[in-house]
Order: sequence, then C-alpha cells, then structure tokens
Amino acid sequence: MKVVIKLLLGPYTFEHSEVAVKIAEKALERGAEVILFLYMDGVHCVKKGQKPREFANIEEKIAQLACRGVKVVACMRCATARGYSLEDVVEGSSFEPLHYFAEHVKSADVVITIGK
Repeated sequence: MKVVIKLLLGPYTFEHSEVAVKIAEKALERGAEVILFLYMDGVHCVKKGQKPREFANIEEKIAQLACRGVKVVACMRCATARGYSLEDVVEGSSFEPLHYFAEHVKSADVVITIGK
C-alpha cells in the first residue's frame, strides 16, 4: 500500500504537522510506503534548527520518519519562495517540483490532505 500525505501548514500554529507525523508513523507500522509532501507553509516543517520549548520538535520527528523510510518531499517552488535551499532542511528530505506530486497521487492507494 502507498500512502501520500500532503501537509499545507507549518509547525507550531496548529497540530496539523503532529497529526501528519502520527498518520505517517501508523502507516509505516502497517507496512505502507509513505510519502510526506510538504506544500505551501508545510515546507517550514523541515527547516533545520527548530527550537520549540513547549511543543514537539517537528524537525526531529520528520527526520526520524525519513530515517525510517518515509520519503519526505518539500515543494521546490514553495521552499525556494520562502528562502530555503537543501542546506537549510533536515537530512533525508528533498525538493521536488509540484508536478511530481501528481505522479505520487496517481500511484497512491490513499491520499490525505492536511490543512486548509
């Protein structure tokens, strides 16, 4: 089974990023191939150097997912528009053009959008 999760919102404003992480973890536990596609402000989730004091560290959680085999992808256009390069994001994540998202969706069994 292939699960694609599209996250549209960044960390620490709402719990959307934490929900996306939990869904990805559960899908992995069930043996699914998981792609976490970060779009719009969702690209902030992979920024290096996050230091939340009262929240779960989304950067660390996403890095752990990448180590467990989740394909973590930030929209290239969204990331560069917000000033990010590959040096600014967690190891194991990558940038892809938006049209790659359509390819992921075509081959997915489940597609989940989290955000507005």
